[in-house]
Amino acid sequence: MDWIKANAHCNMLAQGKCYAWAHFFLFGIWHLWLRRNKLMFQPLNTPQNLFQTVEAQVYEFCICVLDQIKPRRSTTITVGWVKPLERWVKLNMDGAVKGNPGMAGCGELLRDCHGNWLWGFARAIGITSSLSAELWAIRDGLARCCHLSIEAVEVEVDASVATSLISKDTHTNGELSSLIDDCRNLMKNIQQVSIQPFVLRSQLYSSVKDRTQVGRELVVEALAVQLTQREGELIQEKAEVKKLANFLKQGI
Repeated sequence: MDWIKANAHCNMLAQGKCYAWAHFFLFGIWHLWLRRNKLMFQPLNTPQNLFQTVEAQVYEFCICVLDQIKPRRSTTITVGWVKPLERWVKLNMDGAVKGNPGMAGCGELLRDCHGNWLWGFARAIGITSSLSAELWAIRDGLARCCHLSIEAVEVEVDASVATSLISKDTHTNGELSSLIDDCRNLMKNIQQVSIQPFVLRSQLYSSVKDRTQVGRELVVEALAVQLTQREGELIQEKAEVKKLANFLKQGI
């Protein structure tokens, strides 16, 4: 018991590794116990590389558990509405889908160059795709601008694919073609239309994605190693057990 306690409370890193020896030791003896039971009650079970399996679970534990406990530095990002040019109005809209496809909805907000509220609403669309929801949001907003006889409108939207489709003067053929054509025709009925991407929101999403991408890839790699099994004979399974046991005995 003293030997187990000493290794379980060891604060040193495993030799040549970036994780603590105590973590590997605890996962290792647990897998030895599981493997011993399988050898007794399931002797024909497919052998597995125990060392890689244990190490994969240690990496997963460090990333999914320990990293969440560490204090994280928060960053405050000020997000503000930027007014359009004089005598212009700004149209902000967005579409949202629960699933893709799934139940969708959209909303729009129209303000003048002084920030005064002119018009806004939100509505349900039904079951559709995320791209279709964004196009419906743009179409409804442009239709309202035409109804209010607005001559100059700045459209601010975060859907780059949708804005690219309606900005190109090319023929479209598909289930969204009528929706795209409606947006284009509505834009022609407005004297001045400027489509601007919501840059701040897109950049914020990219930065969050970049920060978490490395950790996510390590988790996927660890799980892939954990789920990978080598085919072999029962003697190979016993050899793996012996190898891991000998490695654990070399602890403190």
